[in-house]
Amino acid sequence: MRSEFSLIVASAVAIAAGSLGISKAHGAPLQIQNGLTNSYYPGGYAGTDDEELNGWPGGGYNDLTDVGWANGNGGGGVTIRAVQTVTWEPRISLLRFDLSALTGQVTVNSASITLTRYSSGSGGTDIPFYLHTIDSVNAGWVEGTNGDITTNANYGESTWNRKVHTDSTGVGSVMWADGDGTNDGFGVPLQGGYSDTPAATGLFDTSDPAGTSYTLTLSSALVQSWIDNPSGNAGLLLLADANDLGGTELYRWVDFWSSEATTSSNRPTLNLDVSAVPEPASLGLLALGGLLLARRRREQV
Repeated sequence: MRSEFSLIVASAVAIAAGSLGISKAHGAPLQIQNGLTNSYYPGGYAGTDDEELNGWPGGGYNDLTDVGWANGNGGGGVTIRAVQTVTWEPRISLLRFDLSALTGQVTVNSASITLTRYSSGSGGTDIPFYLHTIDSVNAGWVEGTNGDITTNANYGESTWNRKVHTDSTGVGSVMWADGDGTNDGFGVPLQGGYSDTPAATGLFDTSDPAGTSYTLTLSSALVQSWIDNPSGNAGLLLLADANDLGGTELYRWVDFWSSEATTSSNRPTLNLDVSAVPEPASLGLLALGGLLLARRRREQV
């Protein structure tokens, strides 16, 4: 009878430990990419937002009467691009993964992001690019549906000039905000609204063939913050710094496939190693089993 009791208790402990993932030395890999299915997204993940914004002033910076460009939105396009110049058409891209379904479910052990090359501009070889965290005060930007940056954004979408675009009057629009709460916006030059230090840095070599993938390490704490505080997740800002390019600034950019890419493997991918957060019932079962085992051992002494 005693051996049967011990076996029952030991089995309960083993089951609880298994549900907690205690038997695993490390966490489990989890890929986040539009269209991918897994245990957390059985219907397929669809939470990537990305868009290209263009700072070409047309009639002048912050001119809301200008058609497209700084008032445009490329959220429906198949690429995200960055080229930061002083004298010509600066471009940036925004990228965000909605991880709200993971809130309270996982702990992030490590993280990286993979971007796949679409094309590049001419001139030079290595082009450094950067992913900066966008200040949480700018969370809630809207990807938009336009595939052509030269057409005006739709009402409520995000542009270079505005976090929330309305119309040429600007009535009801919302400026991009700096982390200090001032409405500096991204502007020219880019004045604020994102971290001073890049969250990740890469090197875009124009000799690499189309389809080359670039995987950059991200802080696990950063990604965990996106999970724990979904409303503050403003995502990442893709930049290429003209000061590092050298030579001519024209037509030198980094260009990656967006989440709208037809070939799913080309879409931006968040690569995670996670550990499941134990359910209260599993913790209780484990604790109870441990107490019963300890008690049984004392009785046998």
